Amino acid sequence: MTTGDKASPLEWRQLQEKAVAVLGDALDWELPGPVWEKKVPGALSDMTLAAAARDLPALWRAIGALWLCEGTSRVQTRVGGPPLLPAPLPVRERIAELIDSLTAEGTPESDAGYLADADAISGRAAARSPVRDSSPAVAYPPAAQ
Repeated sequence: MTTGDKASPLEWRQLQEKAVAVLGDALDWELPGPVWEKKVPGALSDMTLAAAARDLPALWRAIGALWLCEGTSRVQTRVGGPPLLPAPLPVRERIAELIDSLTAEGTPESDAGYLADADAISGRAAARSPVRDSSPAVAYPPAAQ
């Protein structure tokens, strides 16, 4: 990780992938209601602010805070305690929006995202157009009949 204010495109991409993975996992978590209501929204807000600012250390902290919410259910779950519940709809929507914002640029679906990162890392700023050739790279002989 860089120690300066600016993250390299590669570092940012790796952290985005980590954040998306944790957010995807969070959609499957079952937590006590108070955790969903109090702790998870705070972690999601921190993650949103850090991602908007492209602040690597803050995003790492927010990912950790969200991940720790899942760990609290193991410690807090007791017989007769609050039941474990899936994420409520408003939390699921916030998670989906955050995943969308983190994957909006630089994914294979956005054509040039990874190539743009490679250009930025290597110092080249090349205009590239995606190649859409459906022919196979190897010519195979016709099938025997």
